Amino acid sequence: MQTYHWTSAFIGIAVAAIILWLVKRDHLHTRYAMWWVPLAIVIGVVGVFPPIIDGFAKVLGVHYPPVLVLILGLLLALIKILVMDIERSRNEIKLQRLAQRLGIVEGEMERLKRERNAPDR
Repeated sequence: MQTYHWTSAFIGIAVAAIILWLVKRDHLHTRYAMWWVPLAIVIGVVGVFPPIIDGFAKVLGVHYPPVLVLILGLLLALIKILVMDIERSRNEIKLQRLAQRLGIVEGEMERLKRERNAPDR
């Protein structure tokens, strides 16, 4: 095994172990772990067997295999960012609606207080 194989194996296994440790310790919510656990497995496998990337690159017609890793990593990061923005947008809409409902309830409470405290006519 060449030196870079040992290095990539160590990095892959270390990243996979850290992600799995974060999930186990409940530092990473299960919803997000669904993204990270498969990624940890892939990183671990590719770290131990780097020629897998060479094979995929050859099949896809990529002449320099490390570029394939960078492109795939960038693609996954963009997908993750898009999903996070969608989630954030949903939460902002929910928060805005909640604030509106709270305003309506507070207005109704004020109206009821005024009616209760108003002198009888």
